[in-house]
Amino acid sequence: MPATITPNKYAIEIRNKAFFLQRRLEAYASNIRWEWNRIGGCGRCTFAVEGDNTRIAVQADDDVRIYLPNEDGLTAALVYRGYVDSAAPSVSGGKESIQVECAGYFDWFKRIIVHD
Repeated sequence: MPATITPNKYAIEIRNKAFFLQRRLEAYASNIRWEWNRIGGCGRCTFAVEGDNTRIAVQADDDVRIYLPNEDGLTAALVYRGYVDSAAPSVSGGKESIQVECAGYFDWFKRIIVHD
């Protein structure tokens, strides 16, 4: 089912652990890159969020969704879904930013410990 988002280039949603929408970041995000793994689908993703670090909070384990517009220009397709692995705020030259590192949900299995 297509999303109701109509981005010009892309849309980035940050959702909490219960998957409720917290904020949209496409107006603040830059240098967006993500991988597609042959096994497991969505891989690593990185992007920078420019702006006030206290106003645009991104936390570890938040759900990340990236959408690209469909050819009809009215709907968008979900092309990446994962979770925030780390979010490192920084200040350089008086400009604040957050470097966000994400992983696909297949990487969540690395957190599981199985005792036999």
